[in-house]
Amino acid sequence: MKCAAVILAAGAARRWGGGPKALARWRGRPLIDHVAAVAVAAGCAPVYRVLGAHRAEIEAGSPAQGVRTVFNAEWEAGLGTSIACAARSLLRDPAAERCDGLLILLCDQPLVDAALLRELMAEPGRSGRGIVFSEHGGGVSGPPAFVARRYWAELAELRGDAGARHVARAHPEDVAFVPAPNAREDMDTPEDYERLLKTPEASDPS
Repeated sequence: MKCAAVILAAGAARRWGGGPKALARWRGRPLIDHVAAVAVAAGCAPVYRVLGAHRAEIEAGSPAQGVRTVFNAEWEAGLGTSIACAARSLLRDPAAERCDGLLILLCDQPLVDAALLRELMAEPGRSGRGIVFSEHGGGVSGPPAFVARRYWAELAELRGDAGARHVARAHPEDVAFVPAPNAREDMDTPEDYERLLKTPEASDPS
């Protein structure tokens, strides 16, 4: 399966307390570059990142080699506007014409790995479902998520904080889930970051 990836990093991250969370160091590089590298390792192409509140700082601090940057001027209106911004860009991008779907990733889930992304991409082939969420455990699901190309136009119309779940509610018969306990770990606060830095996954492989 050919799949694009979109990394959402447009928010102000007010709970982070200062500076862009996307530039926090993880395994020897900015967190947003780590997430992009995971997407590339999973076989995703093209890979987009959506910036907003801290655009200038992130562009200055992250090389983003091989990753395309999209600016969401409406980032303050909510996460849905970032997904819509990326979907519109993908629909116009010749490099995405043969993509079967896209993966929606957050820049603050550092424990998500390429193996999980490959599982999300493989699930449509197993179940025939076009929308696949990560099952975090305890009945909670969310990103990373796979969305088949047939729903990109609906993603492009998202507004406010409505995310892929808004599209899923319109097509409940086409939704599947993949176990992903590590996806529940995100970095909302500096305390979260310090805790995750103590996990084995934080070790720099170099």
